[in-house]
Amino acid sequence: MSDANGTAGGSSRDRRCGALLFDVGNVLVEVDFMRVLRHWADRSGRPIEALRDRFSPDVAYEQHERGEIDAAAYFDSLRESLGLGLDDEAFTVGWNMIFVDEVPGIRGVLASAARHAPLYAFSNTNDMHYLEWSTRFSDLLEPFEEIFASSRIARRKPEREAYELVARRTSSADPTCTARIPASRAPTTFSWESSKNTISAIGTPMRRATSS
Repeated sequence: MSDANGTAGGSSRDRRCGALLFDVGNVLVEVDFMRVLRHWADRSGRPIEALRDRFSPDVAYEQHERGEIDAAAYFDSLRESLGLGLDDEAFTVGWNMIFVDEVPGIRGVLASAARHAPLYAFSNTNDMHYLEWSTRFSDLLEPFEEIFASSRIARRKPEREAYELVARRTSSADPTCTARIPASRAPTTFSWESSKNTISAIGTPMRRATSS
């Protein structure tokens, strides 16, 4: 495995498509944002419902996921938007509690998929979360040729530029594999949780993977 700045590896396999691209949250790793809010609520004495109603993936959230601002700057924005007076340490502990465990059964899925195509992952994530899940679940992520983190490539889903960059990097990883696919078909399949992301990929060289 390598991150978005690394080089793709390779191994012999009976490939049937150019690449398989997975999301991370709730595809590979279970996430639960209520765990985050519960910790912040407990530390601040605020009702969790109040925090839930006030939290939103706002401009600062997206900037954080593109690596345009760091965690400290994002936590400053949360102090204002959520009305919290927590210090960075309290924010950090809660922020990383979002990750629960690997999705049940996903190891078998990856083992099977890896016999047919190189595996890649693309996640909207910030650097703090990326370091957390890529370290904690490093064994699970070992089969992946490359991990694309939005904070490392300065692009996030559903931006067209993000899909185009990932499509270029994955479709060129193995020319002998993608050459078997007719030019009229896209070289990259993907497995993403959000239907919004699926819709946004239309017009880029990707197609959605379907189960058989």
